[in-house]
Amino acid sequence: MEINKHDPPETRFWARVDKDSSPAGCWLWTGGTASAGYGIIGINYKSIGVHRFSYALHNGPIPDGMFVCHHCDNPACVNPAHLFLGTPQDNMDDMASKGRAVHSHAPRLSGESHPNSKLTQAQVDEMRSLYATGEHSIAGLATRYNVTRANVSFIVKWRTWRTKDSPPPEFPGRAKLTADDVRAIRRAYATGKVLQRELAAQYNVTGSLISSIVSRRRWSHIT
Repeated sequence: MEINKHDPPETRFWARVDKDSSPAGCWLWTGGTASAGYGIIGINYKSIGVHRFSYALHNGPIPDGMFVCHHCDNPACVNPAHLFLGTPQDNMDDMASKGRAVHSHAPRLSGESHPNSKLTQAQVDEMRSLYATGEHSIAGLATRYNVTRANVSFIVKWRTWRTKDSPPPEFPGRAKLTADDVRAIRRAYATGKVLQRELAAQYNVTGSLISSIVSRRRWSHIT
């Protein structure tokens, strides 16, 4: 079957699924893969894990923060009967039970020492500085350093390239608020005299950000 990149995602998905080759009943993805053999499919200019796509296709939207795990331990499998939802801890426990967890005593390679690293620490520091000052967007930085947008996003938000010698700032990325601002917002809201939308206007941030601050869904460590 000829596949056109403009075909609907479901059409492109099914064209690359092999239901018959696996004796274990796995539906094998025959398209492109990312790390560790997990299949990917492009949707709206983003790469999506096909096991997640398959789960959502058969079961509905995946709740925020949830992983899609494999009963069969086959990363190429997209059979919904072999997939289950799990929390990050469930995912780690599942890896450990199947002997795929990274042991705490094993050396961990990160940053420049990782064999797949395309960047130096100096480039990472520069990237974070350029992003924090607003000089470049994530897309612009991805082009500048010849890496993916996802890679840039993880770096500037301090989800990767974190070491004991370079701890993340209190507010990574382009934070508009300081710790004192967060405390002042909570104090003002606690009086019952100020609305969230008024605080949003005062601090020039979104109402959803104010809501997450006063409910302590964000920056809960700030007291």
